Amino acid sequence: MRITICAQTDIKKRCGLALTSCAYKDYRLKKIVIFGNSGSGKSTLARELKERENLPHLDLDSIAWKDSIPPARKPINESKRDIDAFIGANAQWIVEGCYSDLCKRLAPLSGK
Repeated sequence: MRITICAQTDIKKRCGLALTSCAYKDYRLKKIVIFGNSGSGKSTLARELKERENLPHLDLDSIAWKDSIPPARKPINESKRDIDAFIGANAQWIVEGCYSDLCKRLAPLSGK
């Protein structure tokens, strides 16, 4: 089973509900996308799931920006290639970020 999780500002409460009421361990979720606004708890939830389930983790911040000063966004196609490489190298994964243009690439791969 695959799932897409949208982070909320009350993430600690929702995280507990999501992990217990969805019978997380029984379904053995393998492909997870966490999408939400800055400061909503995406990274916290991703780290918890990564440690709890030993999943490879990709933070979209790490592929969305050029290594430059001042920071600048990478071209979308370059970021999409990085996503494809990560997904191709990992049978199961968790990806988190706030970039709707990049999450559009991931949503069909992560949930129904």
